[in-house]
Amino acid sequence: MKKILIVLFAALLAGFAGAQQTDYDSLIIDDNILTEAMENSKDVILRNNAAFNSPQITLSMCVKIDDLGRDHILLEKFEWLKSGFYVKYEKTQGLYAEAFDGSGARIFVGYGEIKAGKWYNIGFIADGVRLRAFKNGYETDARYIDDIASNDMPLKIPANTAVEIKGLEIIPAGLSMSEYRQFISKYRINKFFDLVPDGKVDPLAISDDELFKKANLVNGNLWRLKKVIDKAKNGEDITIGSIGGSITMGASATTPERRYPNIAAKWFCERFPDITVRLYNSGIGATDSMYGTFRAQSHLLRYKPDLVIVEYSINDSGNPFGNETMEGLLRQILTMKHEPAVVMLAMMNAWGKNVQDKHTAVSEYYGVPFVSFRDVFEDMLEQHKINKDQVLADDVHPNDAGHEIAARLLSLKFEQAAGAAKQKKPSFKHKPLYTDKFEHSVFLEGGELKPSLAEGWNLEEHARSGGGWEMNGRRLIEKAWTTQTLGSSLEFEYEGTYLAISYWCQNADMGKADVYVDGIEYMQLDGWGPQTWGGYSPTRTGKDLDFGKHKVKIVISGKNENSGGYAFDLISAAFGKKN
Repeated sequence: MKKILIVLFAALLAGFAGAQQTDYDSLIIDDNILTEAMENSKDVILRNNAAFNSPQITLSMCVKIDDLGRDHILLEKFEWLKSGFYVKYEKTQGLYAEAFDGSGARIFVGYGEIKAGKWYNIGFIADGVRLRAFKNGYETDARYIDDIASNDMPLKIPANTAVEIKGLEIIPAGLSMSEYRQFISKYRINKFFDLVPDGKVDPLAISDDELFKKANLVNGNLWRLKKVIDKAKNGEDITIGSIGGSITMGASATTPERRYPNIAAKWFCERFPDITVRLYNSGIGATDSMYGTFRAQSHLLRYKPDLVIVEYSINDSGNPFGNETMEGLLRQILTMKHEPAVVMLAMMNAWGKNVQDKHTAVSEYYGVPFVSFRDVFEDMLEQHKINKDQVLADDVHPNDAGHEIAARLLSLKFEQAAGAAKQKKPSFKHKPLYTDKFEHSVFLEGGELKPSLAEGWNLEEHARSGGGWEMNGRRLIEKAWTTQTLGSSLEFEYEGTYLAISYWCQNADMGKADVYVDGIEYMQLDGWGPQTWGGYSPTRTGKDLDFGKHKVKIVISGKNENSGGYAFDLISAAFGKKN
């Protein structure tokens, strides 16, 4: 016998009207009424409530699913492929919420693992920027979304004897994380679930042994790293380089000295105080290893680093060539004549996720040491032994404590190499695991690109990125080709195989560009993006072409429906030198 209690608070949900199957006017629907409705296989329909039609909403309810072997719709208020939202369990996808934004796009957020017959408090918040999923008071997923497209459809709880729902409440507003936790704490039904206290473990107090045991993802060959340490022991100056995204750049570190590359470099400074340790941090926010492999020579390897730290485990989540481009980056470093060491670092987002599995095969193939921040904290997050706020400043970037721990993981790897017995020099594997096409490329910054035609385009300072693209006082990208005009055309030639374009993407009045190679459409680039935290520089490439001279034409062809203009910034171009 199914028992369901739905508690709807008068201040928030006043004014139910008629229903299609079951019509209730009371604000508290007790389990006896709903049990009778379920016995008669009738859905519960709630209509005409302002909270249900708000584009920004917060929803919370307690659920228990007894049968995980089949699909269940728990809650629905949507017009098919048009607007609204629903909560659903699918045996292949798990428990998730789906909502439609103003353009009709479908946005999914998941609730992670659930077990049959166990009560959970689940909810979501749509605040006009993101759709965020919560389970037992903890955020499990988030996706960017405009306001949920509202409609006049009723809120429906389908008849389902394998699912129980209690304590459903909807607020017509988006709440902050702290407000949400207070909200569910106030109205939660304690006998069904408990909020687990945060911060049972102090991340900074975890022992070195425990950290290294969990973090040492790929031990790798230590010969190169030991060679760097021996060089320092001999009183010779060393150069350390780092390349990655905004984490490496130092986003959310309160001072430059608290960025993980700076703290890692201090390991050498403290142990070898008589030498000079130079650090070149070439991290660029919101870029992946595709852009990293193209710009590595220009931005980092020209300084002949003795040690390179590579961090792309978060940003490569959107890189379809992450395996190949990481391999291209590593091969460039490993084939340098002075044989520098490489250590890879995998960080994590607020849900304990990254794409380190994408990079592990490359790390193992070339014997590159690989340490994982995620492997230390993923289980602790899931078990609520720590709160993400203890190590992260937001959904992606580590706070000062997180930077310190990331540097400790690297330092523990240095300690391992320093104490290791004499290592056998590994032979370089000339045959690539995936491809070496990203090892061999030519990178041209905007100022180095010499168009044969620039109608409506101007070479200007690359100012949109602010001060985030600097290293040791030098701007990594100084100029970009820009336009604001529909139909403007830029043409240039290159000799090589594939073409890659890096451009600026922002939630602003940005346009679309069609890219033609040898008169044939090669790719289309959209300068508008939904993110509200600022802009970023995606890199896109097309199919391989025969090696030779190719003519490129870039035309501003239109704009995203959400954009009010046609601005476009071409930051850099790269092209392959080998098929």
